[in-house]
Amino acid sequence: MTDYYAILGVNPKAEDIVIRAAYKALAQRYHPDRFAGAKEEAHRRMTELTQAYEVLADPVRRPKYDRRRNLYTRAVAARFNHARRFASVALDPRAYRSIRQVRGRYRAALAALMGVVVVLSAFNLYTYSGRIKSWVRFDATGTSNPPAPDVDAHARQAPIEIGPPAPGARSEIAAPAARASVKQKKRSATRKAAVK
Repeated sequence: MTDYYAILGVNPKAEDIVIRAAYKALAQRYHPDRFAGAKEEAHRRMTELTQAYEVLADPVRRPKYDRRRNLYTRAVAARFNHARRFASVALDPRAYRSIRQVRGRYRAALAALMGVVVVLSAFNLYTYSGRIKSWVRFDATGTSNPPAPDVDAHARQAPIEIGPPAPGARSEIAAPAARASVKQKKRSATRKAAVK
């Protein structure tokens, strides 16, 4: 990657005025009519200067170039320092997985997840098919019939008996009262024994 700042001999944080002045000074020095060396060398230097000035003078292209330059310098530093965290894809694309490999792995993971969902759904349908059929009320032909209103449901209920419990049966409500009466009988018996 060519360093346009080095070609013009300016600081990367230089303002537009400084870049323009450096370009004009170097253009006068390397102009083919004034250059003391070969014409091909002068022409090559002038094209480099013009290309560098066009990129650095443009307010849209300069930030893009600065970002690319920053990534490139960090990647070069990482290669010399053996630090992989600053490495860039632009320098060594073989060291990184391609986008196709990443997309392929995501697609494979998504397909596996969808397969698991289908298997679990089929298992749930198999497990709860009896309940589902009873909720939907399938008949023998396979068509669903809405449940008919049950008119005789009230008549089929067991009659509720209201009244005193049977002599041998103890209800949960009567149990505390029975325990209390037993305690009272014991107390009265102990009082009578104490009085005698």
